[in-house]
Amino acid sequence: SVTTMAETKKGTQPEWALFPQDLFSIECLSKEYKYLNDEKVRREMGQEVRAKFLEEAAKSGVFDMEGGAVLLKGGTSALANYYDTDVEIAPFRQESFFQYLFGICEPDCYGVIFLGTKESVVFLPVLDEATFRWNGPPHTVDHYKHKYGLSAVYSVETLCEKMAERKVKTVYTLKGLNTDSGLSTALEVDMAALVTQKSTHTFQQDNKSLHPVLVECRVIKTPKEIAYMRECCRVSCQAHTFVMRHIKPGMAEMQFESMFKAFCGVYGGARHMAYTCICASGPHGAILHYGHAGRPNDRVTKNGDLIVLDMGGEYHGYCTDITASYPVNGKFTKDQASVHKAVQEAQQAVFSHLKPGTHWKEMHRLAERTILKHLLEMKVLKGN
Repeated sequence: SVTTMAETKKGTQPEWALFPQDLFSIECLSKEYKYLNDEKVRREMGQEVRAKFLEEAAKSGVFDMEGGAVLLKGGTSALANYYDTDVEIAPFRQESFFQYLFGICEPDCYGVIFLGTKESVVFLPVLDEATFRWNGPPHTVDHYKHKYGLSAVYSVETLCEKMAERKVKTVYTLKGLNTDSGLSTALEVDMAALVTQKSTHTFQQDNKSLHPVLVECRVIKTPKEIAYMRECCRVSCQAHTFVMRHIKPGMAEMQFESMFKAFCGVYGGARHMAYTCICASGPHGAILHYGHAGRPNDRVTKNGDLIVLDMGGEYHGYCTDITASYPVNGKFTKDQASVHKAVQEAQQAVFSHLKPGTHWKEMHRLAERTILKHLLEMKVLKGN
């Protein structure tokens, strides 16, 4: 694992004081960049994740652990381009469940975990020669096996054939409801479309058993995932500190977004942000999801403004989410300091009470009570 700056300089300065102060203060790659993009680190993390899933699948009692196979569909390239150009709408982002189990960042793939043999197999799309002219030659089978720790790699045309060879009876596909958004999983597998005319093997499809087990696996991280996420958060914290060091009145909100993205890319290799950056200055701080297309972080800051910076990098599917609020001129007014103190104490109260078994609603109410206490002291509210 990466030795942190705090560990290297323990007892001398706070860790944030040692964070990089410019975009190119390193000779080549930072140690965080090397760790987060290290193939061995990511391969072993993926293998640990799949081993955990197999263990939880067996414990659940709902899977056929001899004749069953888990089949996931990766993100598709169908919606990646504008219809009238060869320009991608945005760099491709893999479907999250597929990214979690297989780690592959390319579109139009399928992934299978054979429960009986415990094999992890990816099936790649068939590409034409015109694609190679634009995108370069395809990677070898050994490339995928080594990079992602897979048992085998085949063409998607052989998917049913390979399942038949392993005497698969039940195929478990992903379908379920996200209880936060109220939306269903976006990519369902159409088994009828996958079974070719040449195939004489039939499979029973189960689209109910997989989702609850896989969701719980994603909620509770493995040790290697936790170590990886810690470094993801470190880079995003460094990026926030970098923006804070360079911010001043008269700059546009978009410049803060640009600095943050650049730092996450240079020091962490992040190609994506976890969500649209929120750089809300002045009155815009009251808009929860500021930064969208209708309000694209385009205000020019003024002396005396508070800024709410809600930004987080995404590193190979692992997301960070960090919010910081402070005055653009570096000096709190009395009222600003009082509000900032209220929120900070609410955060610290939640941290001090966090432990296994604590419900998040309890923490939410604790934060509210702490803030209300300060609002009463500030005479913003009356009552008890």
